[in-house]
Amino acid sequence: FLTREGVQGKLNNNANGKVKLPPRNRTNWDVAQSDNSNFQQANMKLQPLWDYLREVGYMRLWNPEECIAAFPSSPGHDANLHDTMSQIVQKNVNPQIFTGA
Repeated sequence: FLTREGVQGKLNNNANGKVKLPPRNRTNWDVAQSDNSNFQQANMKLQPLWDYLREVGYMRLWNPEECIAAFPSSPGHDANLHDTMSQIVQKNVNPQIFTGA
């Protein structure tokens, strides 16, 4: 994502609309194996990435009581998802009974 969108200048700062590149144009933020045992240390190293994503990302206001989020199991299965939702709506089924497990 960072290589395809960020470094190519396709992401903008939400505050001023200007193109915002990833910190130091870095695209690989994998944490070293030795840092995995220390969550705080690993998270500190990732802080510039988190800040960047907050600046260029869009967080839509979403109320799970009024809207359902669903994702296809794999690319190309969008139609199955739409068909399932149509069946739920037609049968007037309460979608809250469908929980991921």
